[in-house]
Amino acid sequence: MVELEALTDYSMIQIGIKLNTMDLVGKGEEISKLPSILNVLVVTGRFDLMATVLLRKDHKISDFYMKEMNKIDGIQGVETFVVYKEFNTKIPCSGIRE
Repeated sequence: MVELEALTDYSMIQIGIKLNTMDLVGKGEEISKLPSILNVLVVTGRFDLMATVLLRKDHKISDFYMKEMNKIDGIQGVETFVVYKEFNTKIPCSGIRE
């Protein structure tokens, strides 16, 4: 495990995802396999899923949406939350892409 603040070449975003389908678990599993995704949660409230994304500084949010999320069908809408400060976030070494 690595502290997020030690990864100066990375940034983190949270994404609230609203789906067109009731297969929340299936879509959550599908989204969790995208390279930049750290985890996906099935949640209650205005979103169906919440995803944590770890991006290299040279990999823009727009690149993530166009090259990764664009491959997922059944997404009605998303809301992006940029993390500017975090506390006690530990990233598995397997989540860090070279």
